[in-house]
Parts: sequence; C-alpha cells; structure tokens
Amino acid sequence: MGRMIRRAFSSGRYAAVASTLALVVALSGSAYAANSVRSTDIVDGQVKSSDLKDGGVRSVDLRDESVTGADIFDKSIETTDHSFGSLGRSPRIFAYVLGDGTIQAGQGVTVTRQADGFYNVTFSSDVSSCAVTVTAESGPASVAHFLRTSGTTINVQTQSLAGTIGDRVWNLVTVC
Repeated sequence: MGRMIRRAFSSGRYAAVASTLALVVALSGSAYAANSVRSTDIVDGQVKSSDLKDGGVRSVDLRDESVTGADIFDKSIETTDHSFGSLGRSPRIFAYVLGDGTIQAGQGVTVTRQADGFYNVTFSSDVSSCAVTVTAESGPASVAHFLRTSGTTINVQTQSLAGTIGDRVWNLVTVC
C-alpha cells in the first residue's frame, strides 16, 4: 500500500486529482454564491417587478397594511378573490330623514328638501357602484322612491299609496 501511495504522488496523478477536486469545489461554491442573494445585498428600491418570478411574492412577504387601494387596479378584485369582510367594512352611508328634510340620524349624506315630497340627496363619496335603498317610514300607506342623477346625488320622492305627493319620514341605506 505504501508503494502505491508513493507512486501516486510521484507520477503526478495526485496533482491531477487534487486540482480537479479543487476546481469542482471552487465552481460549486461560486455557483452557490451567485444564486444566494439576501435582502442586505439589495440596494433599497432596486428590485423591480420584472426581477420577480410570477407568483413569487405571497401575502406573508408583505407588511400588514402595506397594500392600499391605490396599489390595486380598479375592478380587478372579484368577490371570489376575498372572503366576506376581509376588505374591511363598507362605508356607512345612511340617513333617517324627517318630512322637512332634516337628517335625524345618519352619516355620509346631506339632504335638501326641494318641494313637498321632493328631496335632493348628496353623498360624501361616489356610490354609483353601490346598492341604494330608500324606504318610507310613515307606515304602510307611504312610498318612497329615488332617481339616480349622478354617482354622488339622487332625488327622492315620497307619496301615499294613492299617489299623493307629500312630505314623509324616510330612510336611506347604501351598501357598497
């Protein structure tokens, strides 16, 4: 055995094996280093969308409340993309309106009485994609209905079941 080891060292085989082994170790080490980028290696603000693999960023990778409405394309989120209530509460826009147009309780709206049984409602934000409901409060013999005039205004009319237009108490609820 000793003779074999001496022969391997003297014939240059050991040098060839050692240099090949050193080359393999060196190349594998640099390949690891080239593919191992840590956050401390990145200059702030230098990673761009094109640098990321599709689906490479998950919700756990984001800080809480770091994605805002401005970061999301309009109409890009469908009801199947989130669970009920996960996007926070919808704006509370409602009113309990007396016959003279006074808001007894509510928020997110202003009401102006135009004439007997006619009211103009202005919302604090665009509700064109929201469900608006208006109901008469003055018992079963009253009706309230509205006409949408823009994303921020509606006109409300109150009347009896017989069709007589007049001031009545009414409610407004908006669900967005």
